[in-house]
Amino acid sequence: MLLLAAVCCSSIVLMCVCLAFQPVMVSGYSMTPTLDNQELVFTTRHSDHIRLSRGDIVVARLFPHSGVLVVKRIVGLPGDTVWISTGTVWVNGRRLTELYVLPARVGVGSMATVHVPRGRYFLLGDNRVISHDSREWGCVEQSAIVSKVVFACRLSTLLRGRARPVGM
Repeated sequence: MLLLAAVCCSSIVLMCVCLAFQPVMVSGYSMTPTLDNQELVFTTRHSDHIRLSRGDIVVARLFPHSGVLVVKRIVGLPGDTVWISTGTVWVNGRRLTELYVLPARVGVGSMATVHVPRGRYFLLGDNRVISHDSREWGCVEQSAIVSKVVFACRLSTLLRGRARPVGM
């Protein structure tokens, strides 16, 4: 009887969470160590009302009318100037402090200066060594950002009632 009550309670919690947030499954390792492959993230439901900030993790649609979604971190905001020198990210002349990127995942690559246009964002994966991101596709339009990640967990962890907030 107690097991049935626990399963029912967990199901109700999961249903409420899914009504309030949009679940998205992470596919790949480009956000490691922050997010793992096959980790479940919960995102805001309405992209029109999202306030985006540097450091936010977002879900974006790279190509219009495509089902392909990517999960990346906002590094550059509209109007920013971004460049990378031997793995270090610089934004508006200041070194970006990125505690979420492990030293082994930074890489040693460089990138020429990019001016982030109005209405666009510069996105990077936390695992810079393997991530495909704005270094390749350029800045992403705000309209392509579908949602913002609020928290993440493995499904087994969620059923036990534990989840962790995601951020910087």
